Amino acid sequence: MPGASPPVFFAFDAGATSTRAVAVDEAGTVLWRGAAPGASVSRLGVEGAAGIVNGLWRKAVEEAGTDVVGTLPAAVAGGFAGARSSRVQDEVARAISRLLGLDDEDRSTPVSITHDAHIALIGAVGEEGPGCVVISGTGSICMARDEGGAVMLAGGWGWPLGDEGSATWVGWRAVGMGLAAWEDGEPSELTGIVLEAWDLKESEGSGQHDVMLSAVEASREPARYAALAPRVYEIALQGNPGATALVAEAGEALGRLIESAYRRLGTQPGGQFPLAFMGSLAEAWRIELEEPVRRGAGPYGKDIQIVPALLPAHGGAVLMAFRAAGIAPSPGAIERLSGELAC
Repeated sequence: MPGASPPVFFAFDAGATSTRAVAVDEAGTVLWRGAAPGASVSRLGVEGAAGIVNGLWRKAVEEAGTDVVGTLPAAVAGGFAGARSSRVQDEVARAISRLLGLDDEDRSTPVSITHDAHIALIGAVGEEGPGCVVISGTGSICMARDEGGAVMLAGGWGWPLGDEGSATWVGWRAVGMGLAAWEDGEPSELTGIVLEAWDLKESEGSGQHDVMLSAVEASREPARYAALAPRVYEIALQGNPGATALVAEAGEALGRLIESAYRRLGTQPGGQFPLAFMGSLAEAWRIELEEPVRRGAGPYGKDIQIVPALLPAHGGAVLMAFRAAGIAPSPGAIERLSGELAC
């Protein structure tokens, strides 16, 4: 139709900690970007999580000017923390379609919803072929894809059920190792970083008790454990043996997620697949994690080819939105997205 607005694609990464969203055109130009609190389906429920996304789209319409105002998205795609089953994904898709007004008239706007690790996988290593992404930040999760396109999740159960190899897990282990050293009468650097971060004193008698009380509080606020991880990494780089061992433990734990995912896919070792690290801890520690991850991955360790992520997770959601609308993104569009959404 002459004068019709060009199509706009709305994509998002709704993680447990934060939600990132973009509106883009078919050429891969970002017309708007925004953020909101986390939208985990397991924490907020279907309606609450969909409401976060609806609020971001309304914000895009308000802020993006003539690029977006007066339009409805040509396609919507995104991934949610906690949306592990197709049933939940379908429920969220219907809720988003209703809230955005996509079901008010006879229109066929596709809404494609998946797990947030899936869009991370697509963004990291592309849409086709074998590949794997390991995400380690506040939490940890892995998604692997085989040659035929089947995918498998491993981990991602949240604290305290899982998150092995995450920043939260590293902080938790640092506290335990620090207390054990203190109990042996030889407080270590790990003891020191816990006391400093939590503003506690190495006082005789009450000091260990104070750490234990703070650890109970941190179990209710896992970010307090996660905040210890950068200091653990710092002293590991300086050669502290306990911290170095802890970094290796984290890598091996993440490697075991890879082994679990590919084993359950039925993939036989001996092929090769690209692996991208994502998440604050994995990206910062990538070089130190590589060999421990290979060890933890067992027979699949030799198959790993470490690659940089092509796009962040919300970039993967953009590719999903294009595909949902029947558009094959051009190399130029992907390159433009890579530049505008630089990991």
